[in-house]
Amino acid sequence: MYAEEITDCGNSSRTVQDHVLFEFCSELGRQVGGIYTVLKSKAPYTKKEYGDRYTLVGPLVPQSASIEVEELKPPTPELSAAIEAMEKRGITTLYGRWLIEGSPRILLLDTGDVHEYLDQWKEDFARVADISSPFPEDDELINESILFGYLTSWFIEDFARYETQRVIITHFHEWPGGLALPLIKERRVDVTTIFTAHATVLGRQLSRKGIDWYDTFETLDIEEAARKIEHYHWHCLEKAAAQSCHLFTTVSQITSQESEFFLQRKPDAVLPNGLNIGQMTSANEAETLRRTSSKRKLQDFVRCHFYGHLDFDLEETRFFFLAGRYEFRNKGADIYIDALAGLNQRLQAEGSSTTIVAFIIMPAETTSILTETLKGKAVVKSLRDYLAEINRSISDKLFEKSLQWKEGDTIPTQLELITEQDNLELQRHLLQMQRVDLPQICTHNLADSDSDPILDRLKKVGLRNGPEDRVKVVFYPSFLNSSDPVLPMNYYEFIRGTDLGVFPSVYEPWGYTAAECVAMGIPSVTSNVSGFGLYVKELLGEHTSDYGVYIVDRRSQDYKNSVMKMTDFMHTYCEMTCRERTSQRHLTEDLGEILDWEHLNVEYIKARRAALQLGYPEQIPAEEEASSDEDELWSPALNFGSVNLSPSLWSFAKRYTPKSSSPRGSPAAKGQSTDWIASGSSPLQTLALAILETCRRAHEEIGDSWISQILFSFEDPETMLHTLTALPPKTLSKIRHLRIVGDTLMLSYDEDDVYYRLSSTLKLLPGLRLDVLTVLGLRVHTVSYETLDGLISNSCGWKELRYICHSSETLGFARYEHQSFSLEDQMCRYWRKPQPAHWQRVLDDRDGALSRPLVVIYRSTIPDSPGSVTNPTTRVRFEQKTSEDTQAPETFGIEIDKELMADGERGKEIMVLAKRGFGVDYEEKKNSPFLPSDICRDMPGKSWKEIHYECYERFREMYDDSISGSDEDDGVPVKMDSYENVDDYVWPPLHFIEE
Repeated sequence: MYAEEITDCGNSSRTVQDHVLFEFCSELGRQVGGIYTVLKSKAPYTKKEYGDRYTLVGPLVPQSASIEVEELKPPTPELSAAIEAMEKRGITTLYGRWLIEGSPRILLLDTGDVHEYLDQWKEDFARVADISSPFPEDDELINESILFGYLTSWFIEDFARYETQRVIITHFHEWPGGLALPLIKERRVDVTTIFTAHATVLGRQLSRKGIDWYDTFETLDIEEAARKIEHYHWHCLEKAAAQSCHLFTTVSQITSQESEFFLQRKPDAVLPNGLNIGQMTSANEAETLRRTSSKRKLQDFVRCHFYGHLDFDLEETRFFFLAGRYEFRNKGADIYIDALAGLNQRLQAEGSSTTIVAFIIMPAETTSILTETLKGKAVVKSLRDYLAEINRSISDKLFEKSLQWKEGDTIPTQLELITEQDNLELQRHLLQMQRVDLPQICTHNLADSDSDPILDRLKKVGLRNGPEDRVKVVFYPSFLNSSDPVLPMNYYEFIRGTDLGVFPSVYEPWGYTAAECVAMGIPSVTSNVSGFGLYVKELLGEHTSDYGVYIVDRRSQDYKNSVMKMTDFMHTYCEMTCRERTSQRHLTEDLGEILDWEHLNVEYIKARRAALQLGYPEQIPAEEEASSDEDELWSPALNFGSVNLSPSLWSFAKRYTPKSSSPRGSPAAKGQSTDWIASGSSPLQTLALAILETCRRAHEEIGDSWISQILFSFEDPETMLHTLTALPPKTLSKIRHLRIVGDTLMLSYDEDDVYYRLSSTLKLLPGLRLDVLTVLGLRVHTVSYETLDGLISNSCGWKELRYICHSSETLGFARYEHQSFSLEDQMCRYWRKPQPAHWQRVLDDRDGALSRPLVVIYRSTIPDSPGSVTNPTTRVRFEQKTSEDTQAPETFGIEIDKELMADGERGKEIMVLAKRGFGVDYEEKKNSPFLPSDICRDMPGKSWKEIHYECYERFREMYDDSISGSDEDDGVPVKMDSYENVDDYVWPPLHFIEE
């Protein structure tokens, strides 16, 4: 493998510090496939990491480049020199800002300028890649890919010649964008290379031909199969790219398996595809409005398409859809249509009033828009316009007659308001709406409709849009865009208006369509041979359908049974009530967070690190060994309380766990034996070596990025400050998950004791940048409310806040006030406001409404059930209802909230979820403005260590006594939680609720 030779070509004089990153793809600067979506959504995060050291490279297509790229001067002399060298060869280049979020730098190269060299380069590339069979002359993809490969190899060689100090990482996506790799390898260019296969040629094409290769790996002749399906050269080029890189990656485990067999190299890493969730979703109210608008647009389309046969209630209609490239079998169009036929029969047999409008969005070659499609839009618009005119006329007449009305006169009637001419004109419009022929299935005239697989299968199963059909079908053979005359919606608009996405692919390396549905809260059907389906299955096990992801077996189950299962899925959805569908959408939307590049980008970071370790092993370990940050982390003086490993590390941790320990699920963990509490020997002590060994192993593999993958949990603010203030600022800033009991921090001064809320405590941790701060609220509901209000209103250091209260009383208590104990002239007020509306306004004011901050409240459905609010299946969204006379601050909350405080209701837990706005700098800053009650103002310029001495140790020395009530003094060790991922809680902690 070439990966083993990397140390021979690495230049030890280069430094990995501030290394340069290039990403190459033939889809850049123009939307032609899914990889465009990958890079476009990921680029803002990579740009944030690298700045101007990151450049994307693609082919120059003038039509799209003119609207996608703003030309700029290169930021460094090395890059400028490399581009000038290309231009001296006669290559047209365009360097500038890609006009997407983050504005990453992009370089486009015109392959048309070197077309004269195509035959020569084909011959040369066949030699380099050891391909014996001549390339076909008319394969446009091969031709363009070879031209782009030679241009990018020229550019990389030039840049490496000018940039001699820093390491250069080149990351190539898919074989049409990665043919520079064999050339770089042969010329031994001093760069580090990564190649990502987003699919395999043979995997896709064999599946397309109906060949079941999943279970025939051992007997399949790869070369013969490639020739038989007439994709031999594509396969050879892909294999050459995969075997010529230093680090080989794929987008899913299933693609990793097929790559190992077809390309004869085992991938080094899996890089799942993510999404920019912040761009796709909005705050609750805005998202609801967008969904409503999209639904209305779809209903308007249906009115036009089915005019004259609109014999079904649109309010009882569900919109299903399948979308993707036109690969009839691969994308599951066959099983989708057959399952729709089965669903149609079931709904007919049940006499159901539900109607399904099933869309098939697959671009195909068309000649024109169908005449009936355009006529439908015209007659419906004409009717709508006429009725609007009649409505205005009736309104005007009624207004005038009302002005003239006197007591004793009759009330104006319909006959007085609508003239005979109006009725005749209305009748004419109604007659225009009539038609004998059934609504067409396809909206366009296809170039070859007689042999179209979709139309042929629909005809065979009897789906014809007849009046008796409960399933209606619309085949839309075009890309969706907002300026389309037939269906003026872009793809994301369309998704928002639908109810269920159906993607039962038989070949799907990842599956962006299902992922995009999840991100926008739309349930979907996927398969167990899609990368996304397997990814969700691994995370959720048998509970995927609870979160709106239905997985159909397309590997071990025969076609007939798969169709039946698909029909079951769709029928189950049809039977759900409106409340059940809404609840499931919320769960689906919550699941979307796992797809955010905010989390998945770490896999790309790890891959680049692994590539650097291969090429420059003498630098990477040296830097880590010299780091003082990690040395501090291993110090036995630090007590983390409990460390929560992510799922990816937990499986490794279990291999190091001594058999004598009591993991979750064991009798001790279930409460059958708690002798360890009395003995003082905690299972956590037994697990300490396992956790430490796991962290060390993870540190060796992924560096300090493990810090962001674990949850730091503390029993009180004092313990948190002891631990975290002892860390170097650089290490503190890498912590991403923190959980704490939201107690107040008491400091003893000479005059009095002062209690500080958590928002003030966090100010002692400048540099804190948490992804998630989880706070377990106090039993004193008024103080808990004020703590939560302070966190949302004033605190920083967190991107997402999860505040859990064990009782609904936190939002339902009757307000009150009392004289301040320390300040006689001030009153302590505990006034609540309608939530989450008030907190949403607070965050909108803090971050700006356009950044889409969000506050959501969840309430348990089960009273007195600890932890139930953290389980998506036992919680619902909650909003406090207010009437107009209780909106004002001076009147709201005078009495208890009867809904929350009723018998059986008070004991229901509440979780408040607050998310800062997109792009907001939420880091806890040093010397930030003072809060109303602020430790930093009362103890100016002092560290926590100094504050602790002044307010604790000094009094111990004075009175030779310890502060009562601390865990250290009561002789009973605190029972720690046992949990397995950052979203798993054991609530409430025993030491917190026991009186």
